Parts: sequence; structure tokens; C-alpha cells
Amino acid sequence: MSRKTLIVGGGAAGLMAAISAADHGDEVTLLEKNDRLGRKILISGNGRCNMLNTDGDLSHFHGSNPEFAREALAAFPVEQTLAFFRDLGIETRLERKGRVFPASNQATSVVRLLEDWAVRAGIQVVQEADATQIDRGDSFKVTTVDGRSFESDRVVLTTGGITAPTLGGSDDGLRMACSLGHRRTRLYPGLGPLETERSSLHKLQGVRAMVEAEALVDGRVVKRDEWELLFRYYGLSGLVIFNLSEAVAPYVDNHDVSVRINFFPGQDVDQVECRLRDRWNRNPHRSAAFSFTGLLPDKIPPILLPILDMPIDRPAAGISAEEGRRIAEGLTNWEVKVLGSRPLAEAEVMVGGIATDDIDPASLESRLVPGLYLAGEMVDVHGDLGGFNFQWAWSSGWVAGQGQVSS
Repeated sequence: MSRKTLIVGGGAAGLMAAISAADHGDEVTLLEKNDRLGRKILISGNGRCNMLNTDGDLSHFHGSNPEFAREALAAFPVEQTLAFFRDLGIETRLERKGRVFPASNQATSVVRLLEDWAVRAGIQVVQEADATQIDRGDSFKVTTVDGRSFESDRVVLTTGGITAPTLGGSDDGLRMACSLGHRRTRLYPGLGPLETERSSLHKLQGVRAMVEAEALVDGRVVKRDEWELLFRYYGLSGLVIFNLSEAVAPYVDNHDVSVRINFFPGQDVDQVECRLRDRWNRNPHRSAAFSFTGLLPDKIPPILLPILDMPIDRPAAGISAEEGRRIAEGLTNWEVKVLGSRPLAEAEVMVGGIATDDIDPASLESRLVPGLYLAGEMVDVHGDLGGFNFQWAWSSGWVAGQGQVSS
């Protein structure tokens, strides 16, 4: 007799868990609170869906116990994930930093083909089913806001986190897991913008630059990356800041946090000083600010040079050795104090979640409630920017869907 498996949450992890459970031979019901599946998939990657990353190294995954993710990632690794999507019908394209996108450049392709697989596998999909309560007796019973109830032998919670509330993000799954004895860690916004000291940054609103950046906590570098920086009226955004933000989010309230920016990735202060001096020698008539035209976005020098005590209208010929050194140091080591993270609603992922101490890393079954499985963003595991969070969703969903009911 086949197991009755109930999946709560129809995002990436939930869809994969449902497909995996059906592959195992289970009778599967998938509950989704929205009127369609995979809404966060649809908006990911600006609608393109960065499905995964070819770099499966564990160092890209974080949480209170990063080692926890190892077994699930190994059970359904990058190679198997790519093969799964090929079988699904999705051709892929590889972009910078190992990021994998559908060849169609459309997130809708991913959702439509996952839905098609679910239909062919006989999965019962129930939309607009907002689960609010879970009870454990001889079997599981999950009750929705409108009073419907669903019983099963096992339940896989894949309700995601509290980011993107307009797409259904909430603490429902966290609350239900905690009602059965689990505990959650403190929650923070991850992969999102940072608020910084204003100074003159608001004048750079909308300016983009490719930079090398480091996140510092109490003067210690905790993470570094090279990617695009976007200046906002409140501080810093862009892909490089998103990736650094998860490392500093837990510390911004009680520690000295800053971001150090190098506008010349891969070059140190000596190299930049020589490069600038060469430009100034070749065009001595240009002003200090104008001398950067063609090298940096035009709005940056008039804002940054005064911060470095350098007049923007000083002729390049008059820039002394000491001033040239100071400019080079400022452009390679510009440190901005971080005041806080932007709200969770603006973050791409939730840092924190259901504590992993009470979850079996091999099966993702609860150690407290036999037959209960937890996967995806609601668990205290998150990845770097660039497809890693989707990989955790696919891997953890697959493992939880395959899981065995404890005796």
C-alpha cells in the first residue's frame, strides 16, 4: 500500500518534494496557498530564474551549522539536478560565476514544466489552500484557513520563509513546525541591500559600477566578492552587496560593520596609483574629476574626490604625489559604515529558520516528530547569491520527498 504524503508549500522545494515522493510511489497531495505554483520562481533572476550553480562546494551554504547541508546536497548534487532538468525539457545556458539559467531566459519555462511533470505523476495539486495548523495523532492532519483538512501518513513542510510577503511569504510553516516542538533561530534579511551612512551617497542614486568589495565586522573581513555595485539613496545595493549582506546581517545591530570597496577589481593601490599618474601625465590639462572620464562612471569622482580632500577642479598636472597616493588609496579602499539591513520584505532569502539540531541531515526527517520532514528556505540553511539557494531547494526537496517514515 502506497504512503500518503502531503506537501505543504508549492515553491521550488515543495514542487521537487512532490515529484520526488511520487517517484518513490507515494500518493501525493500538494497544498499551495497562492492561486498558482512557484510564484517566487517566476520572479527570480529578474524573471529569468538562476536555477542553480555549477559550483557545488559546501562553502557557498551557510547557517548555524553549515555542515548540516552536506548530506542532502550530496544526495542530489549539481550533476543530478542538471540531468533532472534536462529530462524535464529545459535546455540551460551557463553564465558568469557558474550561474545556470534556462536557455529560454524565462522562469515561466521552469514552472510550467515542473507543473507538467506533477500532473503526469498524478500529484493532486490544491491551490488557494492556506495551511494554518498541523496535528499529529495516528496520522497527520493539516487544516487550512478556510476549514478544510487533509490527512496523510507523512508531511513535508516546504513553506519557505518570511521574505516576499506579497508573493505569500509568511511564518506559517515556521509556526506550525514550532507547534510540534521545533524551535527556530533568529531571522534576518539575506541577499538584500544595506543601509549606510548617508554622507553624499544619495547623490549617486542609480549609479552602477563593477567593484571588488569586502564585508567587515569589527574590522575583520568576513566575506569578499567581485560583482556589480548599485548606489541607492539609502546606501548600497547591487549583486555584490546582496552577496555580502548575509554575512553581516546578524551583526549590524550590535557590532561595527562596514563595506570596503575597490573600484579597480584585481588591482592594488600601487597599480592604481601608476595607472592614474599615467592618465594625468598624458592629459595634464584635464581637471581631477574629468580625468576619470572613460575610467569610472562620471558621477563618482565629483562625489568621492571631495571626501578624499581633493578639489575636483584641480588640473591633473597639479596633483601632487601625496594627493595621487591618497586618491589611489581611496579608490581601492573606500570604507562605508553600515547602519543596518533593509527590511526582510526587500531581501531575496531569509537568514535563519527551523534549527537543524532536531532534523536528520540524511533524510531531513524531524527527530522530534516521526513522519514530519522539513526542506527549503524554512530550514536554517541559506546559500550565496547565484543559484545556490535554488540548489538547496532542489536537493532538500528531493531528499525530503524520498524520506522514509520512521518505525
